[in-house]
Amino acid sequence: MTFSNKIDNILNRGIDLHDSDIHNWALTKSQLLEILEKFLDAKIAIAGGDVMNSINGQIGFSGANWYCDKKEDEHYDDFVIRSINETREYILKYPTSDVDYFILVPW
Repeated sequence: MTFSNKIDNILNRGIDLHDSDIHNWALTKSQLLEILEKFLDAKIAIAGGDVMNSINGQIGFSGANWYCDKKEDEHYDDFVIRSINETREYILKYPTSDVDYFILVPW
């Protein structure tokens, strides 16, 4: 599975997880917050994401995650803004350490 080249080019700033059979990149909190602005500019909504942990150098799922569904009558541009705002709120409230990463799931 691949995202569009546009999405891949935005997300590829993080740690490449492709060798782990996860087509995505693990992002630090600061990387993710920067990427949210790029998603907003590109009008890319976020379906959700996962929190990842690095234990002994191996990155794996922590079990924590978030999601954002498009409402039936919601205009796509409004969904983009809402999904990015909900993601930003989750990330800012999440108590991170230096071994925590996030992956985004574009909509």
